[in-house]
Amino acid sequence: MRVISGSYKGRKLKALDGKRVRPTSDKVKEAIFSIAAPYMGDGIFLDLCSGSGAIAIEALSRSEMKAVLIDDSRDSMKIARENLQLCGALDRAKLVNRSLPNALDSLLKEGIMAEIIFLDPPYDKKELYTCTIEGVLMLDLLDKQGIMIIEHNSGLSLLDKYCYEDRCFNKIKERKYGATLLSIFRLETSI
Repeated sequence: MRVISGSYKGRKLKALDGKRVRPTSDKVKEAIFSIAAPYMGDGIFLDLCSGSGAIAIEALSRSEMKAVLIDDSRDSMKIARENLQLCGALDRAKLVNRSLPNALDSLLKEGIMAEIIFLDPPYDKKELYTCTIEGVLMLDLLDKQGIMIIEHNSGLSLLDKYCYEDRCFNKIKERKYGATLLSIFRLETSI
């Protein structure tokens, strides 16, 4: 596993062991960052179910953003920390070792609002998709000009719209890469 573009390009990253681990392919990574490029500035990249931290590190490599990585696995957080250190990016990242959607409350308390949110839970944890999307929406954690990118199995259908009070996430794009689907959501408010 390696960083594919930006200031950390070519850096080899440590990977997690196990059958539950499903690293994002280089082709899908390129697609994610092609979609995310217009939204990448100096804000926050929120990586939910971050695993080894490879996606957040790719975002840090390509921009001036800071990253918040959330994962419920101590092993994942240990590898993510080591990978951030390998790239010299630990000072631009915050690691949160908590489960979703509970970890979202801590972001609200800290006043963290992201320009880009990336969600990629294990494909077998289907319940995490909806409850996390709804949690992000209810807690208002996505900047009004930001996007949420969700990587999931192409067999899983996400709604076209998720709403809470005066805010909705609208699906604006879907891109398929083999068995992987990227669903992209934007925030819409009625105010």
